[in-house]
Amino acid sequence: MTKKAKKKKRLTAADTLSLPVWKTVYTFTAYSNRQISGHADLADVIADCTDGDSIGEAELVQQKTIDPRCVRRALCQIGNDGTFFDREPDDE
Repeated sequence: MTKKAKKKKRLTAADTLSLPVWKTVYTFTAYSNRQISGHADLADVIADCTDGDSIGEAELVQQKTIDPRCVRRALCQIGNDGTFFDREPDDE
């Protein structure tokens, strides 16, 4: 009589994350002689403040680690499919 093989569990980020995932929130304030579009690319706004006709500053608002069980949901909230940190465990 043989035992049935156990069904292999599908791995998720919570199962395979070995390093913490950090959430870092900044605010960026820009001053310019023209209105900046709400659809402007942040990198372009920062570049204009660094090398162009505007001036600005970044301020760190929050920095914390995210519970591995919450990583998938947090990624989905910013438009990712939730799998950015998923990976297979290292072969031993």
